[in-house]
Amino acid sequence: MELLFLLAQAALLILAGVLVLRVREELQLLVRQATASQGSEQMEHLREELQQTLREVRATLSEGIVKLEERIARAEQVLQALESHTPDIASEDRPPEPEQEPARIPVERILALADTGCDVKEIARVTGVAEGEVSLVLQLRAQRAGQTRHADGRTSSNNTINNNQGTDE
Repeated sequence: MELLFLLAQAALLILAGVLVLRVREELQLLVRQATASQGSEQMEHLREELQQTLREVRATLSEGIVKLEERIARAEQVLQALESHTPDIASEDRPPEPEQEPARIPVERILALADTGCDVKEIARVTGVAEGEVSLVLQLRAQRAGQTRHADGRTSSNNTINNNQGTDE
């Protein structure tokens, strides 16, 4: 669906480009006509109108390009997420290897996104990690932040539950 929107926007940008060329040609024709029939004052006015129209068209095209680039970036993220969640056909037929390393959770990236103000759903979408796992990582960080310290500087054994060994990327 996202790809269809991208294609539609690309088509609109192409149409806008064609319209820019056509407007430019028509305005140039008007300028030529004005110079042939009227004085330099009329020509200057038409030149200013032409420049203003071209500025407006460029601004519109620039906005369209920015939006299209944003959509392309989102489509690439979606594609990467789909590719990472689509199993290999060859690996579906064979059983998983018993010594296979468990999937790693990008804890540092999750925490960095949370620090920038992203919510759980957004972090899950960007990282490709399930919302429940993202929530768990954030809860563990909150627990660590609230740990009580003993007088000798060691943390209490109740609060050192998980060190996330092998989970940071």
